[in-house]
Amino acid sequence: MSISQNFKDIILDSNFIKNNPEFYQNYPSLFSNAFSINEDYLDFLDISGYLYYQSTIYTDSLIDEKDISKFLLITICQEESIKILSKFYGLEDNFWKLWNQRRNEYFQAVYIEKELYKKEVVTIEEFEILADQKSAFGKVAIDCLYSLDKKSKNLYQKLLLSHKYFSVAFQLNDDIQDFKNDFQKGQFNWAIYLLKQENLESQNPDVLQKYLYIRGVSKKIYMLAIDYCDKSLDVIKDIDVPSWKKVIADTKKALISSILEIDNYIELLTSEIILSNKPLLQNNLDKSLSKAIEYIKTKQQDNGSWREYVNQGGISNIWGTAFITSKLSESQILKSSCKEEISKALSFLSLNTTKSLWG
Repeated sequence: MSISQNFKDIILDSNFIKNNPEFYQNYPSLFSNAFSINEDYLDFLDISGYLYYQSTIYTDSLIDEKDISKFLLITICQEESIKILSKFYGLEDNFWKLWNQRRNEYFQAVYIEKELYKKEVVTIEEFEILADQKSAFGKVAIDCLYSLDKKSKNLYQKLLLSHKYFSVAFQLNDDIQDFKNDFQKGQFNWAIYLLKQENLESQNPDVLQKYLYIRGVSKKIYMLAIDYCDKSLDVIKDIDVPSWKKVIADTKKALISSILEIDNYIELLTSEIILSNKPLLQNNLDKSLSKAIEYIKTKQQDNGSWREYVNQGGISNIWGTAFITSKLSESQILKSSCKEEISKALSFLSLNTTKSLWG
């Protein structure tokens, strides 16, 4: 590219690359298996896509933050991206009609977002439109390939629909991550919208962010995002786009992991709440043992497991149950006091053949 080294260094800034999803570096390639495209062409399309993606990130910052420091970089990224596309698509090519459509969708999303913020009731269908149009330039990757190799309009439409569903899942996750920031800026956000339905008195973003998890709103959103990932995959189940399917599957895994983290957080919070911090005025060894045994009993799950040990691997049920059961069985007093609990725990360990939690 015929631009200064200074701008090249900014475009290839390692922090920008690290802080954004890796798949945006070669977005058209994610869908390329479904089309017959020259590899050299594909490399250029990937570069063009990355440049325009970078420009949209800085444009979002310009719109949301009024940050004009990257205005020149936005212009250069857009110009260089379009220069590359001009190599493959002539002035009268139908591709440019699709390009104009995506551009209009992208700017329409800004308007829709402002309108949804004013509404008392917002449907998930309206949110779908917002998410789809916010990701309009991502669809250009599919437009590019289809314009070069018009294999099947049905295939093209399925890829676009898959992209739409994925964009909804991606935006739902994004709204949880950006909750505090969007709340402070007064921007529409699905997580903020759902939390408003809880009629909470506090307007403190730090407090509300905690309620987002405690009230189960974030978990509900993550589960909805998983549903959209499944929809995205289902639409393309018969289409040969392994790289795109991997992006969706990896996103789904991350969402599932987020739900487990929430469950862990709630479990720890609940444990802390039920622990009494009142000192026993008349305490002795027998009372202490009795309280400890009572606590162990109350913490056993209905299926016979204990979920007590937390580290980077999350909450254990198999290892934790085996450890607690072994310790209870070592003492005749504990063994006698917890006979029913030990029996339930042994049944759980003998029947448990899956390791949904680390064991």
